[in-house]
Amino acid sequence: MDNVDENYEFSRLKQSMEMVGFTPEKQRRLFAVLSAVLLLGNVDFQPRKSAYHHDEAVGVRNAEIVLLISELLRVRQETLLQALTAKRARASGETLVINYRLPEVSNLSCNNFFFLSAICIGSEYFVFEQYDAE
Repeated sequence: MDNVDENYEFSRLKQSMEMVGFTPEKQRRLFAVLSAVLLLGNVDFQPRKSAYHHDEAVGVRNAEIVLLISELLRVRQETLLQALTAKRARASGETLVINYRLPEVSNLSCNNFFFLSAICIGSEYFVFEQYDAE
């Protein structure tokens, strides 16, 4: 935008957040999650090489972006890669791992926005910590 002093506006934002109770650490964490959500749009998926003829699972083409996101979220890169390429479901006391296919991951960034927002707002990264424990 023209005629906008972004440094000044960012300082005002941080000051306002502090006034309503956001500590500097909470602000850093919030900005880290926001950055991670924005970076999700840069993750590229590709069909994963597999020995199985009909395996349509996906992998991540640009792992360096996933590494950056994992650092921002303070989770292991492997954990984030698993979350981006497969979903988990519980049935009859067992955990099923279902690999995403290429058509499914086209909307994944939008879905992950809500997923990561829930982590940020609701439970201080609890979902990833729980995922790591399994």
